[in-house]
Amino acid sequence: MNNAEPSTDFIPIRQIDKKLPLIKAQLLKQLEDRYCVKYQIPSYQLMQRAGESAWALIQKHYPKSNNVVVVVGPGNNGGDGLEVASLAHQ
Repeated sequence: MNNAEPSTDFIPIRQIDKKLPLIKAQLLKQLEDRYCVKYQIPSYQLMQRAGESAWALIQKHYPKSNNVVVVVGPGNNGGDGLEVASLAHQ
């Protein structure tokens, strides 16, 4: 029997997709940094990719939507949201 404490890196709240767990910001930042080093891409390019992926999902799930509102805060996800807004505006 394993008596180890459960990982606190993953947040056990409602998930949009059971295959994509929600991750605490500190761990996500570490993973993003490792990805950028491993694949030799700037973090800005990673942010652009995240925005493009989010926009693709929005278009897939709401193909007939003519109006999009993007609300962002000051954190790192704000840049992803601005990328989504830019793509929606095009």
